[in-house]
Amino acid sequence: MSSSNIYTIISDNEKDMGILDGLKKRFIDQKFCYVDKAADLYYSWIGKHDTLVKEEKNKIVADALDYMHLVTKNLKKDKKAAFISLWCGNGNPEKKTIVNLLEQWYDISYFGIDYSREMLDLAVQNYQNISCKKHFICADVWSQEFQSTILSLTDDYDIRIYAFLGFTFIALDQSYFIDSMYSLMKKWDFFLFDILIRKDDTKKTLISFFERYNNYLKNDDFVKFHEMPILYAWMDPQSWSFGFDYFQEKGTWAYIYRCFFQFNQKIIITFKGQRIIFLPWEKITMIHRRNYNREQFEYFIAEHEFRYVDHIDHKVQDYVTNSCYLYAK
Repeated sequence: MSSSNIYTIISDNEKDMGILDGLKKRFIDQKFCYVDKAADLYYSWIGKHDTLVKEEKNKIVADALDYMHLVTKNLKKDKKAAFISLWCGNGNPEKKTIVNLLEQWYDISYFGIDYSREMLDLAVQNYQNISCKKHFICADVWSQEFQSTILSLTDDYDIRIYAFLGFTFIALDQSYFIDSMYSLMKKWDFFLFDILIRKDDTKKTLISFFERYNNYLKNDDFVKFHEMPILYAWMDPQSWSFGFDYFQEKGTWAYIYRCFFQFNQKIIITFKGQRIIFLPWEKITMIHRRNYNREQFEYFIAEHEFRYVDHIDHKVQDYVTNSCYLYAK
């Protein structure tokens, strides 16, 4: 599907400068992994991961029913609603929900937003047979230009549902994200997202999470996906090793499982005309994956003055619960 169906408000140069900034800070956001053929690589990893593939296939219907229940419980059919999927990827996590809403005659329009045009190409193709108003926007969702654009496009809607599905929320800088969302949303706009709630803080539970993420390192597509921005900057693959660690985050008290590249030698690169030196044992950290204590998480959101509306749980594994939350401003 051609990118001509996608409205773009970010340039390739801006993306390159974002990677440059990340290399200097020694932290690269996940959005910068989507270079070259990374979108296909990402979904190849998701599909091939032995410990997750059965769960993903089995829970997609359950997730869709959960999202549907939360939305319809708080949305009237006479209201014109914009369903805004931020970091939508291929749009699959919310697709069944959108179809169900349309079949029940809700007045819903779909807005798919992603930093990657390649991801949006997949979403355009995925939604081509769905009969509703659709908008696909390639943008940095935290940019002022995007926020002005989305508010303008949805100005005549009665309500906006901002969705972060497929565990997008757990990878984001929490306070920055929450404060930005509060500024973006209008009163009684909704905020729909899914997260991982850990069973408890016992050693057994933490080891279960450790083993879950350690299994990722055995998957070639997982490693290749995370290498994309590093290789894009022309770094020698022999100069680093790939691993992960974990720690507890103050404020949310989530446990963060963090991927990193650790250098085994001094390396000098020139990227976008700027020289960067990495010393042995320095790390470039990347993807964060969080799991939460329920009470501490709900307290964190409440302290940022969002209104709790509802949530639904269903079990993924013995040590973790997949929770879908709906909040409002």
